[in-house]
Amino acid sequence: DNNVIKLMYDCRMNAQALQLLLGIRLREARDMQLYIAFLKQEKGHRLMEQRLGYSQALKEYLCIEETASSLVIREQKKSGAKVWDVRPLTQSMLDFAVRGVAHLQELYDEMLHRCK
Repeated sequence: DNNVIKLMYDCRMNAQALQLLLGIRLREARDMQLYIAFLKQEKGHRLMEQRLGYSQALKEYLCIEETASSLVIREQKKSGAKVWDVRPLTQSMLDFAVRGVAHLQELYDEMLHRCK
């Protein structure tokens, strides 16, 4: 729906998957990682310093610390483990997924405030 704003963080892979697998072109998406990159560029940071992971962004802009279970999942992903292929999903994985979207509106509101 083009009338609905979609809040995402680093939506490149999601947008590509939607396009390739389902033929859906993502419209009206707001990528919080790009807002943060813009803010950091405005403060004179170099390009590689601008890209923050979601957990880092939550900590820096909303003072929300990463949970122990999300740290475990993130480390498993870094090591190349295919954590999302496991079924049924563990409670830690479900918590990680919920955390991945739970603060997007709050982060978006903060980005809009800081971009003014």
